[in-house]
Parts: sequence; C-alpha cells; structure tokens
Amino acid sequence: MSPCERIPNELWLQIFQLLPRESIKQLFSSDRRFSAISRTLLFSHLVFHPYHIRHFWEPTIVTRPSPQYIQLALDRLNFWSSDEIAPLVRECTIMPLDLKWERSDSADPSSSHDLLTTFFDRIDRFGGLRMVRARYMCFSQATLATLCHLPCLDNVVMDNSGVADSEGHIESGLQLHASRFVYRDLWGGISGMKGLQLWIPLLNPDDLRELDISGGADMPAGPPFHNVHRLHAQLDCESASDIFAIWSRFPAVRVLAFKASKSAAQSLTEASAAEAAHVLPLLEEYNSYCQLLPLLPSRPTLTRLVVDSCAPGELVSGLRGMVNNNLHITSLDATLNATLRENSFIAICKSLPKLVGLHINILTTVKRWEYEQAGKVERATDFFSTLAETPTLPPTLERLAITWKFDEGLDPLCSPVERIPDFPRMRDSLVGKCPDLKTLWLDGDDFLFGWRRYSVRRVDREDEASARVSTRDRVKSLRAEFPEFWE
Repeated sequence: MSPCERIPNELWLQIFQLLPRESIKQLFSSDRRFSAISRTLLFSHLVFHPYHIRHFWEPTIVTRPSPQYIQLALDRLNFWSSDEIAPLVRECTIMPLDLKWERSDSADPSSSHDLLTTFFDRIDRFGGLRMVRARYMCFSQATLATLCHLPCLDNVVMDNSGVADSEGHIESGLQLHASRFVYRDLWGGISGMKGLQLWIPLLNPDDLRELDISGGADMPAGPPFHNVHRLHAQLDCESASDIFAIWSRFPAVRVLAFKASKSAAQSLTEASAAEAAHVLPLLEEYNSYCQLLPLLPSRPTLTRLVVDSCAPGELVSGLRGMVNNNLHITSLDATLNATLRENSFIAICKSLPKLVGLHINILTTVKRWEYEQAGKVERATDFFSTLAETPTLPPTLERLAITWKFDEGLDPLCSPVERIPDFPRMRDSLVGKCPDLKTLWLDGDDFLFGWRRYSVRRVDREDEASARVSTRDRVKSLRAEFPEFWE
C-alpha cells in the first residue's frame, strides 16, 4: 500500500478544502487517485440564475432571458441534476442576473419564471442539499412549498428574497425545518413583496438554533423560540420595551448581537431594571448597547461583552453600573468613537477585575490642523507609552490588544522614531503586572507591536522572534494578520 493510500479520504478532503479551486480542477483532471475527492468539492455548490431583473432593489420586476440563455441554463441544469452529480451538491445559491439598465427585446413576463419552476421541479434530486441561499429572489407559492419540504435542508439564507404580494395568502401548515436562518433586508423593504413578515412565521421553533435578521420592520408576532442559542438582529424597534419584548421570545439565547433604531437606543437610558429582569436568563455573550449594561440582571453565565461605537465615558458609565455582573466578565471587545484617555482606561480595567481578554479599538477622526499641532498623534503615542504603568490592570489578563486608528481620509504623519514607545520595556512591565499575559498587540496606526508567548516559561529566543516593532511602511501588511494572531 502506497503512502497516499494509507491516508483516509476524509483527511484528504480536509486538505483539499484549503486549496484554490483551480488547483482542485487540476487534480481532478490529472490524477486518478484524487478524482473522486476532487469531484466532491468541485460540485458541492451550485449557482443558478433563473431570470433577469431590471434592478436589484426591484426583484419583483422580472424578465425572461433570451432563448439562447435558457437553452444554456437548461443544459447546465441537466448536468447538475444528473444521477452522477446531483448527490454531490450540498449548497445552492439562487440569484437573478442584473440587466444593468439594459432593455431586453425577449422580455416575456408571462413566462419569466419558467427556469425557476424547472429548477424546483428537479430540486428533489439534490437529496443531500443542506444549504440554500437566495439573493433578490421572488418565490411563488409552489416553489416556497418545495423549499419547505427539502429533507436535509438545515441552513437557509435569504437576501432581499420573499414572495410577491400578488401570490395572496401563504398556504397554512408550511414550515421551514432549518437550524439556522438568515434574512437580510439590504434596501430597507421592497415594495410588492413579503419579506421578514413571511419567513418568521414559517420557521419551526423546535428546529431553529440560530437566527440572524437585519433591516426592515419590527419582529413579526409569533410563538417563542425556545431552542435558539444565537440571536443576531438589527430591527427598527421604537422603544426599549419593544427590545425587551423581542428578547423575551428567545429564553435560551447564549450569544446576543442586537441593534435597533436610534430612538430605541436613547430610550434604553430611561428603562428600568425590572423590565430587563426576566429576559435572557442563559446569556453568555452580549453584543449591543453599552447603555443597557447596568440593566442586565445578575447572570453568572455572562462572561463576554462586545460593545460597538461607544464613547469612552459611556462605556465606563455602563461598566460601573454592572454591579451584579462585573465579577463574571472575562472578555471585553469594545470599539470606541473618541479618544481614550488614561483615566478612562484605568476605570475600564477597575470595573472588570477578572478580565482574561481585552480588545479595544479606537476610531478617531483627526483634522489636518490637529496634525500640525501634533495633539492627537502625541496623545496616542503617550497613551501607549504609559500603558504599562496602569495601576488597575487585572492580574488575570492573558490577552491584550489595543488599536488606535485615525481618519482613513488622511495620510497620517509617521511618528518620529524617538516618539515610538519602547515596546520591549513595556512588554516586560506588563508581564510583571499580569504574569499570565500571553498575547500583546499594540497598533498606533503608524507603528505596531505584536508579541506572543507560546509557553508558560520565561520568554526565550524562539518566543522572542514573535515580537515585531514596525514603522508605517510595514504596518499595513502586518495589520492584516491580526484576526489570526488574536485567535
């Protein structure tokens, strides 16, 4: 048995998934040993274009493609739905072709859905289909019913897709048995089509585990979803009571990411703790407004906070109000929209004494005259220089990342070499205060320092190689590595 034959196909499949599609095609056509594995990947995702639309924001106005296009699409569908290929399909994307403002002489609205109907007539041949994504699609009653009856469908993503109002009342009893459902309203509602109001009542509460909805109107009425563990929602709620009413329908949520209208966000400051007392009893990760932090009832399970577009003072106020939860929080990821001063950073650390991971992203708009006065640039540099002297750094801290970014519309002046902080000294001081510190990332927009300790022993030469001090000509390429560095 050759070395290749001793490796199971499942492992080869994992390896091939990391390859570019062109490389997989070459293996499929040139190496018999790997043709079956390559074919599994090459034909796992079908993309189908059933008709044309005039504009993406008007998906209900469709036109029939030319006869030549229809024949090509049917030939392609015949291939994909064949007995040899259809069992390999796991994902499918359905989306129209944009006419890009052109007129079509072959437009025939009366038969514009012929290709879509043919596709759904054959969709049961894809017995292993697990994910369907539709973009700017207008379904009929019949195609919607077929979608709901797919036996293995587990993941559904709808981008500005629904059923035309002209279809009338949706057949009762239809249910979409998916564990993950995503709906995105990219244009703030589409005239003549049922969107979110259609999909939410179709979801089976027993099967749904993850719900991600954004844009459009408020959450449609319906039963609670007792098994949803992850909720990501951006809706046009008008008040804090509307937000709490939605949250109460998801009592098992562990991970919450929620955004609403500005008026709803402002009303959170007037809400009472009693309104929030009984929602989200199992919450583990909170990603929403910092104004609501003081209202969160005591939750021993709540360990992770994500706060976006918040002023430092608002964040400090919110954290100070978390008297029932601050001892449980081990991770904070905050994006601040104003300059972070030393006293605010001290207050953040003091409010969360058990932090293990701290990631702060500072987005500062800087004017040209501010560069000339060197005010903001020096303030950022001074902040990093005094970081290691912070008296309230949690001794439990293992990961620390701070990014200070200036206005992208300007080309910031590079800090002079003498203004770049002494990062090795800073690292040693931070490790002295936080003995468990293993990851450090400090990004000052025109300088960057990344360091990671790969073992619990003293930093040796191998570990030291992961430390990097860079000026602006290298910062951009190094910054792209942050997601992998932070994981």
